[in-house]
Amino acid sequence: MPPDSDNSDKITVGKEVQSMEAGTVQEKKVSLAEESVITEQKEREITEEPKEQTNTETTVTDTVKEGTEEDQPQDLFFNEPKESIGTFRIEIFKAERRLELYADDDITGRFPVALGFNPVGHKEKEGDGKTPEGEYYICYINRDSPYHIFYGLSYPNIEDAKRAYDSNFITEREFKSIENAINRKEIPNWYTILGGEVGIHGGGASRDWTLGCIALSNGDIDILDRYIGIGTKVFIRP
Repeated sequence: MPPDSDNSDKITVGKEVQSMEAGTVQEKKVSLAEESVITEQKEREITEEPKEQTNTETTVTDTVKEGTEEDQPQDLFFNEPKESIGTFRIEIFKAERRLELYADDDITGRFPVALGFNPVGHKEKEGDGKTPEGEYYICYINRDSPYHIFYGLSYPNIEDAKRAYDSNFITEREFKSIENAINRKEIPNWYTILGGEVGIHGGGASRDWTLGCIALSNGDIDILDRYIGIGTKVFIRP
């Protein structure tokens, strides 16, 4: 038998109401999702460092051709080191905003860098915007970083931790943890009041914009990547 027409109309209307209600709920879900995305975008605009602007960035790779040091501008240059070179190290001069790459005892490149947003003086605590000063080593590498490549540095070192401990900024347990990690050439505790996760990475060197890291252009980081790795010594000068 065919369905009763009155009941059929009720079923049809009921389905339409359910459909409308489902659509309203879906619209609310989409609206909330869009608001969430907008909020996240605003937060990223406030907290994240700017991406590299390759069209305006001054880099060694853009301005200097390979050759002898005498042929290059004395400010910035890069010379391909010989294959027989044994060890590499990095020296950073904060006041000059320069990073120098040494092959054994010979300088092989000089690159422009950016520092923390409050660069003068030694880093003492998380959030101070300063780039640390002292002797460190590369203890961590992230090749999937938002800033191209990230080389984590062994900040805080033993001297940093000792100053903080003597000033009652960190506990004896925290000091010992950092000291033991440095002696083993491992990653020190990055999660004390001293801060951590300070490193060398890409993203651009046109201005001081990091939270304490040393930033280069992505092209210059790619050059360094051929020669540095876990254990590479890094000296940061005032």
